[in-house]
Amino acid sequence: WTAADKALFETLNAMQAKVHASLLDNFKTYEVIQHLVDLVTECNKYLGQGESGDEASQPKNLLVQKVAIYVTKILRVLGVVQGNDVIGFGDGGGGSGASSKEDIAAPFVDALVQFRDQVRTAARNKAEPVSYLQECDAVRDGALAQLGVRIEDSTGASIWKMDDPAVIQKEIADKRQKAAEAAAKKRQGKIDKLVTDIAKAKQAMIPLTKFFQQ
Repeated sequence: WTAADKALFETLNAMQAKVHASLLDNFKTYEVIQHLVDLVTECNKYLGQGESGDEASQPKNLLVQKVAIYVTKILRVLGVVQGNDVIGFGDGGGGSGASSKEDIAAPFVDALVQFRDQVRTAARNKAEPVSYLQECDAVRDGALAQLGVRIEDSTGASIWKMDDPAVIQKEIADKRQKAAEAAAKKRQGKIDKLVTDIAKAKQAMIPLTKFFQQ
């Protein structure tokens, strides 16, 4: 085996341990999904290395198959995969699998379609560029947060992770609360400055004779 073969095999073993621990810890499915996503990501990187054409770097079919079988097995445990296919989603027998996949995908597709409609409406109304950013934040903090999808913005491409919807929504609420408190503090600062400026103006309006009488 090459170093890449060993690395993927070790990653598979590590993810199997993590998935097992997450299932034992109150059946935290969002953690399980994230572990599977990480495993598939590493497997895709491994497959990409084989595109160089070098004979030694070609992916080991049995190793990739082992990863695919494991991912399918866990997805079947979670009810995502129907039927008895060892690898893949299968048809679930008589179309029931297709219905199940639609049920799973529906809320995510609904969120995407709703976002698309909002962007199209903003475009038709020739909205300001900031409106598009607001729509992006709205779908991030609204529909996707409710579905357990955490999106972390960065200077480059955004990063997404699966997490407990309640945790994500609490973080969003806390962030909004802090922003509101900061805005209120800023407004109060402006009010205090205005009061001070008015007092100074009134002081300046006092006749010089009365000023010395004070």
